Amino acid sequence: MRRSYCRLQQSLDAARAADERPLIDPPDPGPLPEQMLLQGELRARLERAQLALLEEWRLLVLLADVHELAYEEVARAAGISVGTVKSRLSRARARLREELRGELRPLAAQPAPLCGAAAPRSGSVAEPGLPPARHE
Repeated sequence: MRRSYCRLQQSLDAARAADERPLIDPPDPGPLPEQMLLQGELRARLERAQLALLEEWRLLVLLADVHELAYEEVARAAGISVGTVKSRLSRARARLREELRGELRPLAAQPAPLCGAAAPRSGSVAEPGLPPARHE
C-alpha cells in the first residue's frame, strides 16, 4: 500500500497578511536578463546606424518609423511632398539595412562548425606512396 504525501501549500496572500512579505517569490513577468541585454545591444546598433544617416533622412525615419506618423503627416511636418517622403524613406531604410549588415558581418563571417565532422586523427593522412592508415 502506498503512502500519500502532502505538500505544504501556503497562499501568497496568507504569507503577506502574516508577515507583510511573501515567503515565496512569484516569477517576474518581465523580460529575462538575456533578452534585455540583446535588446540593449540591438538598440545601440540601431542608434549608431541612424547617426550615420543624413540629418534630413534621420528626421523622416524618426517621424515615420519611431513615432509612426502617416506619410502625409511626415510630409506636412518636414515641408515636403508625400512622394519625396516615400523616396527619401526608401533610401534611408536601405542605408540602415546596409549599416546594420555591416555591424553584424563580423559575427556572420565566422565559419560555423560542421555538425558531426570530426577532426582528422593523427596518422590518418597517408604519406605519398603509402596506403592510408587503418584504425580498427
